Amino acid sequence: MKEFFPTLYGNHALRQQIGEKILQGRFSHAFLIQGAEGTGKQTLARAIAAALSCQALHDENQPLPCGCCPACRRILAANTPDLILVGNDGAATIGIEAVRRIKEDMFLSPTEFDRKVYIIEDADTMTPAAQNALLIMLESPPDNVTILLLCRNASAMLPTVRSRVQILRTELFTPSALSDFVLSRTPSARTMQSEDPDRFYDLIAAAGGSPGIALDLFTTEDGAAVLAARKTVLSLLQALHPKVGVPVLYEAVTALPQKRAELLSALQLFLLAVRDLILLKKDEQVPLCFFGRREAALALCDTFGMRNLLSVGAAILETATQVEQNANLALVFTSLSDALFSARIK
Repeated sequence: MKEFFPTLYGNHALRQQIGEKILQGRFSHAFLIQGAEGTGKQTLARAIAAALSCQALHDENQPLPCGCCPACRRILAANTPDLILVGNDGAATIGIEAVRRIKEDMFLSPTEFDRKVYIIEDADTMTPAAQNALLIMLESPPDNVTILLLCRNASAMLPTVRSRVQILRTELFTPSALSDFVLSRTPSARTMQSEDPDRFYDLIAAAGGSPGIALDLFTTEDGAAVLAARKTVLSLLQALHPKVGVPVLYEAVTALPQKRAELLSALQLFLLAVRDLILLKKDEQVPLCFFGRREAALALCDTFGMRNLLSVGAAILETATQVEQNANLALVFTSLSDALFSARIK
């Protein structure tokens, strides 16, 4: 059986679905590819562009795209005028001018291959005017044009746009699949798994099922920063034990980030940890969001009652709301300390 999209990890059903449509000449002129950060949207889009022009399309002994023919090499390297990448270039939105440039270009014949492919990244940041301008192109593009819209949240797109494209969704990985992926791509990860399994599984948990984020955490300094943030959250959780002194609790609260954006991120991470503990009270096999190792989560869970956890969660949520509303941070830390002290003795 012909292999489809070998460079894209996971997403087996999606790869098969798209590959068969291309092989049978039934691939639509416009798709919306939705997925979380790092789940392979860009990889898939470029692979689709290459597959549409791959010279080994009907060679059962070659994958699709083959990655070896001139078309694949040039398209995958984005080294052809027949692959047009459109993004927000660091701006908050994609405006109507970008769409107008696409419209002017798409009626020109392809330069090197039989098809032109437009990849619009962060399509959910397009302004309403830009999306409306795109509608005409989605309704009646030239026969040799394919438009691929990439986004995190398809619901942010206008209903009229969504109704004119086919929606594809990339998948998050399970912790097990993500571990296998990282071990296959980063030699240092296997050493870490053996010598420091807590660190390894904490990074896997922090990636949230995203292979792209996981690779960054294991290969860049981002991993150390993420682990430091998780340590701060875990220290605060441990300080909530009824037998821990009030000074320790106060110290753990004041160890939270002092800058508003970083504090809000830490509080959101804390809520994930509390969410895990609450759900573990009901089902010890529930999928975890914060904890990398289930045994550690269960051990910590046993030190809390359900009422304590619900009160802690409510206190953190209220604090996050205050931070978002630009409350005085000194007062925020004081009220959080009081609320957590009250929550732990309930």
